[in-house]
Amino acid sequence: MRDRLIEAFRGMLAAPPSVELFSSLCDEIDGQPDPDPDVLAYLRGHLGRWPSSMRRRAPARWAARIAVGEPMPAAVLCDELVFEDARSLEVLPDACVGVRHLSLAYCEGVDLARLVGSARAPRTLDVRYTGMTDAQFASLIRGPRLSGLTELHAQGNALTAASAHALAEVTHIERLRLLDLRHNAVGSSGAYALASASCLGGLEVLRLHAEDVDGEGVAALAASRVLPRRVTSWWSEVTRLRERGAWETA
Repeated sequence: MRDRLIEAFRGMLAAPPSVELFSSLCDEIDGQPDPDPDVLAYLRGHLGRWPSSMRRRAPARWAARIAVGEPMPAAVLCDELVFEDARSLEVLPDACVGVRHLSLAYCEGVDLARLVGSARAPRTLDVRYTGMTDAQFASLIRGPRLSGLTELHAQGNALTAASAHALAEVTHIERLRLLDLRHNAVGSSGAYALASASCLGGLEVLRLHAEDVDGEGVAALAASRVLPRRVTSWWSEVTRLRERGAWETA
């Protein structure tokens, strides 16, 4: 049975990589009650050479089924999971711990630190509009498994300067390239913390509204000696426009 399945998948994999082919492979696995681990390993070996964009997002039905505790072995093939409701999920099932891109946006009432902490090494994390507080944010980012995190989307929560200070204190998150804290009351104190955060030394994009950090905070970000020039130059431009009174129409 195993050899026949591998042969069948070998025939499917002879076609050029595509999102449609990936979905077909997943459907085949999804239809098996107990997929052979060797078959899954064979597929993972081949799919690992595909462009990540073609195997990134799992079918929406997977996340819904995983969230209510149903087994979803085909999820092991996927790099991204997008949950719309994860309140009943305490930890990720074994098949999902290797997920690289995890979205819990708009999922309120979730123990984010515990759930995200069950992922082996997420690269991008989306926790927008989850109602996250400063205490929850601090607990989340202190998780040791976030050491490889490159993108953190946390806009629209109940975060204040305390979260920025908590982030500035972590030492294990060194690969962050994108940080989105828009629509949070970061304030000037939080801006000073971000401006001196060593973990943001490789940042490429810092998404904040000037109103999130006020004028003093904008100046602090522009004058940072820790943030890369591509980040500080943007805030220098914001400072210039504000001084000219042109920011509102820029």
